[in-house]
Amino acid sequence: MASVADQIVRALAASGIRRVHAADGRTGLDDAIDGHTAVDWVRAGREESASFAAAGDASVTGDLAACVGRFGESDDRMLDGLVDAQLNGVPVLALAIRADGGEPRGSPDPAAARDSLDPLADLRAFRLFAERLSRPNDVLRVVTAAARAAVEECGVSVIVVDEAMLHEHCDAGRPMPVAASRPIVRPREHDITAAAQLLGDARRVSIVAGAGAGGAHDELVLLAATLRAPLAHTLRGKEHVEGDNPFDVGMVGPLSSGWADDAVALADVVLLVGTDLRYPGPHSDDAAVIQIDLRGSRLGRRCPVDLGLAGTVLDTLHALQPRLERRFDTAHLDHAVDGYRDARRADDTRALAHGNSATASAAAILNRLAESDAVFVVDTGEDELAATRYLRMNGERRLIGSFTHGSAAGALPLAAGAQSAHPDRQVIALLGARGRAHLGEELPALERNGLPVKLITVAEPGDRALAVPAGVLGIRVEHPAALGDAVAEAVDYDGPAVVELVRRPREA
Repeated sequence: MASVADQIVRALAASGIRRVHAADGRTGLDDAIDGHTAVDWVRAGREESASFAAAGDASVTGDLAACVGRFGESDDRMLDGLVDAQLNGVPVLALAIRADGGEPRGSPDPAAARDSLDPLADLRAFRLFAERLSRPNDVLRVVTAAARAAVEECGVSVIVVDEAMLHEHCDAGRPMPVAASRPIVRPREHDITAAAQLLGDARRVSIVAGAGAGGAHDELVLLAATLRAPLAHTLRGKEHVEGDNPFDVGMVGPLSSGWADDAVALADVVLLVGTDLRYPGPHSDDAAVIQIDLRGSRLGRRCPVDLGLAGTVLDTLHALQPRLERRFDTAHLDHAVDGYRDARRADDTRALAHGNSATASAAAILNRLAESDAVFVVDTGEDELAATRYLRMNGERRLIGSFTHGSAAGALPLAAGAQSAHPDRQVIALLGARGRAHLGEELPALERNGLPVKLITVAEPGDRALAVPAGVLGIRVEHPAALGDAVAEAVDYDGPAVVELVRRPREA
């Protein structure tokens, strides 16, 4: 009979998992994974980084990713990355190994204390699927249920297992593969008809697309062409909207250039597609808001809506498009599109001339030098702003980050996970101060795993130059004029590389 650990790894492999992310050190699954030909380790410097790496892996593939870490009383090192994956809607299966068997020390009533300190309660508080493996023969049932929950709900599942149980033997049977069912989900006919009526009666329609619009780029562009509607996007919707889109007016919200917000404010009908973004809304109280979202619980959750359509964006647009008549008045569209293009062109010129921040210059240069299918990963704050303004998506490029959770140091491990999934694809990360602080722990892991991630970071005046391990290219740039050559050298380097740009004194 196989051990519980062997059965776990077999079940992961049956569901297509080829990489397991974990921190350096023993996990309890080492012998099982080392003995399996189809599954390999991807090691990170910290457990938190391992969970973020799994999130990055799942983000670029759309497939189930896995991570392993220690879990115990007051030990939540994996939690930040798992919550990030949950909020970004990517499928991750985490194995939380409990070395102490879960019994709180010094408790007069161990059973009661165990219930009160049950880690599953903490995990479920973050809306994570969590189950404890309590009997060896339940291993395949628990792993299959966790994998199914992750891929169907596009979220995180956690299995908590005592380390001692991993070595026990079981007769659990043959592992079954788990893949997402991908059902067709669309609103009822009455709601589609009502949406077509609202859109048809409006004089000015504006569309805002979010992450839920992934895979529906062409349908969105056709909709915008039919309605003569400006097509704005959220931060997570950027990669799904930009590129081969003559109706693009940029991003809504605090990081916006302003034209997208104006387009929304002036509309008679605002169509929210795959997003429940909270936004100021149209100026007119008579204007209507229509929202398309797969989960009905999100309709009207963060802003009032006049009509909610529960369904996938793709299926809903396929049902809606034949009901719409083509418009010919382009005044609303032209005002937004022309203004946005002029503003964007001027902003790019300033950034390339180093007239904006150091991070802006780096992003603008990266946009020109990066490959057409590059994966960009950014930390929150200034790097996030630079990405929204200067990195251009084209349908092949990807842009990922801790956009919903807002973790300040997620870019580096997210990039490592993305690179592990696509070893031959260009992966570039813009790191903030927190991300820069963890380079010493994570750079050796990049080199050991053979992950040629390119890292761009901004140093403050007076900061020491980064020490990079052998095999990692390190370039320190003291003057913005040298940044272009440094970035070009880094992206051409056959291995991990770090470009460190010293911020100009007037920026500090």
